[in-house]
Amino acid sequence: MYRISFRRLLLLTLELAAICTGVRAQGHVPATMNFKTEAFLLKNKIVAEHYSPPAIDDTFSAAVFDLFIDGLDPERLIFTDGEVQALKTYRDKLDDEINGKSWNFLPAATKGYQKALARATQAINQGTQRAFDFSAKEIYREDTLWTKDEAFIFERWRLLLKYETLVRLTNTRSRNTVDPEAIFLKNQEPATRNLVKTINLARLNRVINNAAGFENYVGITLLRALANAIDAHTNYFSPKEMEDFMSELSTEGYLFGFQLKTNDVGDLIVDQLTPGGPAWKSGAIHTGDVLDRLRWEGGNWVELAGLDTHEAGLILDESNHQALEIELHGPGGQQTKALLKKEKMSDDDNIVKSFVLQGDERKIGYIYLPGFYTDWNGTEGSKSANDVAAAILKLKKENIEGIVLDVRFNGGGSLQEAVAMAGIFIDAGPIGLLKNKGGDIVTVKDINRGTIYNGPLVLMVNALSASASEFLAAALKDYHRAIIVGSRTCGKATAQVIHPLDPKNTSSKFNGVTKSPFGYTAITVQKIYRINGKTIQRKGVVPDIQLPDLLSALPVREQDMEHTLPSDSVQKKTYYDPLLFLPLKVVRAKSDERVAASGAFKQQQYYATGLMQKDGDSESLLFKDMLAASQKEQTLATGATVTRGTTAYRINLLPGDVVADPADDYKKNINTAWINRLLQDIYIEESFYIINDQINQSKKQ
Repeated sequence: MYRISFRRLLLLTLELAAICTGVRAQGHVPATMNFKTEAFLLKNKIVAEHYSPPAIDDTFSAAVFDLFIDGLDPERLIFTDGEVQALKTYRDKLDDEINGKSWNFLPAATKGYQKALARATQAINQGTQRAFDFSAKEIYREDTLWTKDEAFIFERWRLLLKYETLVRLTNTRSRNTVDPEAIFLKNQEPATRNLVKTINLARLNRVINNAAGFENYVGITLLRALANAIDAHTNYFSPKEMEDFMSELSTEGYLFGFQLKTNDVGDLIVDQLTPGGPAWKSGAIHTGDVLDRLRWEGGNWVELAGLDTHEAGLILDESNHQALEIELHGPGGQQTKALLKKEKMSDDDNIVKSFVLQGDERKIGYIYLPGFYTDWNGTEGSKSANDVAAAILKLKKENIEGIVLDVRFNGGGSLQEAVAMAGIFIDAGPIGLLKNKGGDIVTVKDINRGTIYNGPLVLMVNALSASASEFLAAALKDYHRAIIVGSRTCGKATAQVIHPLDPKNTSSKFNGVTKSPFGYTAITVQKIYRINGKTIQRKGVVPDIQLPDLLSALPVREQDMEHTLPSDSVQKKTYYDPLLFLPLKVVRAKSDERVAASGAFKQQQYYATGLMQKDGDSESLLFKDMLAASQKEQTLATGATVTRGTTAYRINLLPGDVVADPADDYKKNINTAWINRLLQDIYIEESFYIINDQINQSKKQ
C-alpha cells in the first residue's frame, strides 16, 4: 500500500516565491516575568478549581518536564541527547520548584536552549552553502530521538534541508516539464535551497527574537507544559496573549474575522473564527487549517511559510477594502481557496448560512454552523441558537420538507447554546448530564415547551465536531430526533472556565479585565455525559450512518492526545421520552449501496488508507523517487477533494442573500463560491439523499 508522508503533505501545496527574509527590528523587549511566582499561582489555581487535579509529585514533575522539552524541540533538531540528559537531573524536582522551593531549572534550560538555537542557526547556514546532489543515494527519516552529539545535529539538519528542498523542487517540476531535468535542477535548485534556508532561519529567529522576549518565551512554554500536564485542555495564557485576544474581540475596525497562531513546526494556522466574520461566512476556512500563501486583488502571491503571526498580520493589515485570496490546506493536505474582504461587524449580520437544496421531488433546507457562539458579555448580541431558529423560519417560508444541519469542523463553544439549539428540535426535557469537581451530577434541561421545527432532520458531523457539537449530536441521537451522518466525532466532553491568576482579582472567573501583570488559565471544571449517563469523552458520538472520511485517518481526536481525562460513565436517574425509532435500517442500506458505488467515496477511502500507514519510514532523496511520490500524492489529493458537481439538486439563495447591487462583485463571488462548494461536496449530496430516503420511507409507514 502506498504510504503518504505527513511532512510532505505540509509542503505539498507550497509554491516557489519570494518572501520577506528579514527579522523585524526589535523595539522595547518586555521585562522578564516572575515565573517562579506565576508557576506557584498557576499550580494553586488549578489544584483549587480543576475537575480532578493530580498530586503535585515526582510523576507530575516528569510529565511537565517531558511536555516542556517537547515544546522547545518537537522535531529533535535543537538539543543533543547529552544536553537533554543534563537537564533531566531536574525531571523529578519540578514539583518542588513549583511548590516554592529553589528555582534553578528554568534558568538552566533557558541558557542551554539559547546555546542550542545558536548551533541550529549555524547548522542551517552550513547545510545550505553548497548545491544538493539529488543523484546521491541518501535517505531522510523523521527521528523521535535526540542525536548523540553535535556532528549528528549538523547532519540531521543537512538531510532535512535537502529533503525540504527536494519536496519543493518536485512539486514545481510537476508543473514545469518543458526543460530537461538537468537544466530544470540547475535553474531551480539554488533559489529553492535559499528559500528553504530562509524559512528555517525565520522559524528559529521567531524564537530567538521573540516579541515577548526570549526568556519570557521559554518561561511561558514551561507554564503551558505545567497546565497541559494536568490535562490537554487546561492551558495558560500570558497577560499579553489575553490582552491581544480581548482586543480582537472588542475591535470595531474592519476584520477578516480569523485569528492566527503558529504550531510546533512554525506553520501559520487558523486558531479561531469570529462568528459572522468574512472567514466564518465564507465556509472555506476552518480552525486548524494551515495558511500557505495569499495575494491582494491584482497583486502577487506572497508565501507565508516562515512568517510569524506578527509578520503575517502586517500583510493582512495592508488594506481594508481590497479582496484577499488565500490558499490553505486542512489536516489531510486538502487544498482550499478562499476569497475574503474585510467587513465591519454588526449584530444584524447574517451569521448562520442557510440555503435551499432544490431537488426534483422536494426542497431541503441546509444550515451551516461552524461554532456555538453566544453573547459572552450579556448585551443581547448574537446567539447561535437564536440565529439557527431564525434561519429555520426563513427556510420554512420556502416550503422545505427537511433540514440538513452541518456541524462538521465545529469545535464547540457555549454549552448553553447547544442546549438551546437542542430545544429547537426537542420538546422540553433533559438534554444531558454534567459532573462537577465535587462529584455532583447536574441534569441539563431544555425548559421551553414546544419546538420550532419538528420535521425530518439530518445532522452532519466529522472528527473535528467537538464539545458542544457532540453534546447536540448525542441528544438528538438519544431522542431519535435526527439521523447523524458522517464520521465519529472528536470525543472532547469536558468544559473549561478561564480564571485570572492575579491574587488581587477577587473574581473567581475571568471578568474581561486584562490589565494585570499576572496571566490567566483555562481550567477543565466539568465532564459531559449523555442522558443515559454514558460518556462522550474519548469515544465521541458514532453516527447512525458512517461515511468514509480523510480526517478519520489522522490523529485529530481526543483519544489521540496526551493527558486527556479518561472515559467513564455516571449513574443518575433521568426520565425522557424519545420519539419513535427512525427508519435507519432501510435508509442506511440505501446509503451504503450508494457509497459503495461512488468513485468519489472510493477515492476518499483510498487516500485515507494511505494516510493511515505508519509515518516515519525512510524517504529516498533521489530526485526521480521523490518526483514519482509527489506526483502520486498530488493525484490522490486532487481525486480526494475535487468531485463533479451534483445533479441531485440545485442551490437556491434565500431572498435576503440575493445581491441587490449588480456592481457588488465581492458578494456575488462569495455566493458563487458557496454554491459551487455545496454542489461539489459529496457529504452534503449524500446527506440530501439520506433525508429524502427518510422522508420517502416515513410516507410508506
